[in-house]
Amino acid sequence: MLEPRRILEIGTFMGYSALCLAEGLTDDGKLITLDMNEETNRTAKSFWEKSDYKEKIEAHLGDALKIIRTLDETFDLIFIDADKPNYANYYDAVFPKIRTGGVIVADNVLRGGRVLDVAANADEDTIALHRFNEKIEADERVSNILLSVRDGLMIVRKEKD
Repeated sequence: MLEPRRILEIGTFMGYSALCLAEGLTDDGKLITLDMNEETNRTAKSFWEKSDYKEKIEAHLGDALKIIRTLDETFDLIFIDADKPNYANYYDAVFPKIRTGGVIVADNVLRGGRVLDVAANADEDTIALHRFNEKIEADERVSNILLSVRDGLMIVRKEKD
């Protein structure tokens, strides 16, 4: 859909989503993935080494919010699938780094349907995702659609700065 040249992934875990995203990169494309967990990062790298995309994936270990500030890139696609309380912070941090027409995809935004009744499901992750969804809906710089596939995917297209 986008033929992205630059992708940012926030939350690597075992590296499967990075491989899926890397499949769509242009020939000269690069995917930068950020995670805090050294053990899962090692596992992800071991999978990437066995793939055709190992040269296209660049992993950074550490606090994503700090790393994002250091990235001198303009991204076509950003995938957010990390600690839920920081989704809104990640969104704010990456928004200036995504091109107009670029897409931000946030995973797990329905939280098993719990975001529909925050009063009954008032845990930190559910409240954070509910607020994130409201933030996206209120942001006039973007268009968005929430897909109820599995645990919910929010797809956000940057329309203007």
